[in-house]
Amino acid sequence: MTTEEKLEIRADLEVYCQSKGSQNKAANTLMGVSSATISQVLNQKWDLINDEMWRKIASQIRSGGSDWKYVKEVHNAAYLGQFFAAAKQNAQVFGLVGRAGIGKTAAAKNFAKENKNVFHISCNEYWDRLWFLRELIRSMGKNPAGMVMAEMVEYAVMNLKELERPIVILDEADKLRDQVLFFFITLYNRLEDDVSIVLMATKHLKKKFQIKNTAFWCMIFLQTGVCTLKRPKASMRMLYTPI
Repeated sequence: MTTEEKLEIRADLEVYCQSKGSQNKAANTLMGVSSATISQVLNQKWDLINDEMWRKIASQIRSGGSDWKYVKEVHNAAYLGQFFAAAKQNAQVFGLVGRAGIGKTAAAKNFAKENKNVFHISCNEYWDRLWFLRELIRSMGKNPAGMVMAEMVEYAVMNLKELERPIVILDEADKLRDQVLFFFITLYNRLEDDVSIVLMATKHLKKKFQIKNTAFWCMIFLQTGVCTLKRPKASMRMLYTPI
């Protein structure tokens, strides 16, 4: 079992314990799992925990009914709302990675509804650079008909820079083609320190960014799950979180 899978189970177990009220109460509902084992999992003391125990925990905490799912969604929604707010406040660029079905899209839509200057864009695999720009401009309330690529870039950049703490959330960013992701660098260069950008996706986004020794960036992974994307003359941070 990989470290990434263990981190996902740990995150699910933490929420499960919250839904039950305590680690001891959670242990009472899990067959063959002691409160001591739960404590070791949550505190990342994993040396004595074998793969069979990890699978036993995962199979039980992920097979609950509607009450458990509801608590999990509320937890994720609150966490993601705080994440978006922090990115928006500080004009930061982040990648947010999480499993499908945990409420990322719903949280992003809700954040866009409750806050000004939030542009939520649902990406598709068939988009090219022009289509991407059209959708970005449409999200800003402008019809891009008749505009060429250079005009759309300038319109998007200038209008975003004029807004107060704007944030662009690219949902399902892992669906974007490589040429569109590389084109993202162009926007990043123009918008750095003025606009917040969040690339939100499943773990496939992380794989797409595992490109080393290129002219665009190289990625340095740290054990904490935080990695830094470095490019010539600039840098941005990606937060990998196993929610």
